[in-house]
Amino acid sequence: MAGPSCRRSSDPEGCSIKTLVLPVETLVREFDGKLLLALTARERGWNVIIGERSRICRYLSNLPPSIFLSKSARAGNAALFERLHSSGHRIAVLDEEALIRQSDEIYLMKHEKSALRCVSALMTWGGDNSNLWQRSQRFDENRIFNTGNPRMDLLRPEIRAFYQPQVDSIRERIGDYVLFNTNFAIVNHFVRGETRFKLASWVASQERERHESALTAHKLAVFDRCRAMVPKIAKALAPTRLVIRPHPSENPAAWVEAAREQDNVKVLYEGSVVPWLAGALALVHNGCTSAVEAAILGTPVLSYRPLRCPDLESPLLCQLGRECSDDDALVSELAKVRRGYPAALSAEQSKLLHHYVTGITGKLSSDNIVDVIDSVDLSSDGRSWRRRIAAETRRLLERGSERFGIATPAARLRMSYRAHKFPGLTEQLVNQQIGRFAKVLGRFHSARARKVQNDIFLIA
Repeated sequence: MAGPSCRRSSDPEGCSIKTLVLPVETLVREFDGKLLLALTARERGWNVIIGERSRICRYLSNLPPSIFLSKSARAGNAALFERLHSSGHRIAVLDEEALIRQSDEIYLMKHEKSALRCVSALMTWGGDNSNLWQRSQRFDENRIFNTGNPRMDLLRPEIRAFYQPQVDSIRERIGDYVLFNTNFAIVNHFVRGETRFKLASWVASQERERHESALTAHKLAVFDRCRAMVPKIAKALAPTRLVIRPHPSENPAAWVEAAREQDNVKVLYEGSVVPWLAGALALVHNGCTSAVEAAILGTPVLSYRPLRCPDLESPLLCQLGRECSDDDALVSELAKVRRGYPAALSAEQSKLLHHYVTGITGKLSSDNIVDVIDSVDLSSDGRSWRRRIAAETRRLLERGSERFGIATPAARLRMSYRAHKFPGLTEQLVNQQIGRFAKVLGRFHSARARKVQNDIFLIA
């Protein structure tokens, strides 16, 4: 399929057709799903810019009014959303963080009202996520769309072959293994002293401190229990390996220390989690989105819950797979898995999963999302040139502040963290991924990626 014509075919800024911008924060978690979404949008006539989030936010000033697809409307996005909206861009949100959340109350407290006012469309994982926003009455229900998430498209039977080479490579290299995915960034962040628990400015300080204190205390207690559990589980599994995969925002050193002297334990953070889930004998977790992914793939899910706090734990994760209240229960369940205990979900669990996640069957979530993107109005709303100049001035000032602070130890550590989450991409690698999607799905055969800046690509 030939791409729409542009005034200057080599210059995405010169294109007269509509533009979709897909920022990626964590490469191994987000990129493949967003690339599939990019290809789907390109198939419908969109120019798509995809790449590392911070670089893309600076690059946006080169583009005509576009649709910026954010992974959330949480408090940290408020200033960015206001600047983009003032510059003529439109913001759509794929509500990435809502599937697994501490509680509805806490989740809504993470959203700045000014950020929500800038959002043209809010797209959800499934019925539960949509119901959350409808009950909240904080967002126009006519702009809430139950689309699903492209991450889940990658788990469907017709697309699983996309990851089969990685699955085969992992099994050849590792052999049989159990995967333990961690989720403790709030108490074990990659950046020392950093916290991932951030509430909106409208939340009273006393309430903020109460929720943060409760969540931190619970997470720290479970974190300690999980680290103490590692040697016991490793010994019970031997010679089968235990692979620990830290959360992308975690410091892996704590897990390396927990695995010390255990020959059959590896701490690895490599590539997408999907082939690791597909190749595992079982997944062990405590409050991790990968439990949903494993359940869809048919990998046995073991929920390790030595300490319970229903107000701070997702009810979905407590009902998928098998629950283990202590180390002995986990050892017992792992023994069943190794004997070939069936992993199939019950009818009730399957119904629950379909309520939380749209797009497991039927139309791809990527197609649902592009349906919504197609409906967003990109026409001018009469904003003055003065507002656009003011927005661009703020952007330049923010960029200058970043450069001024680049030499500080804190700034260097943040840059290291950013590089950890997005280590870089090449045009060749992006086009290889496009070729694999084309082969698996029989679509997108004419699509190509072209590098426009470091870690930023045009799909055209």
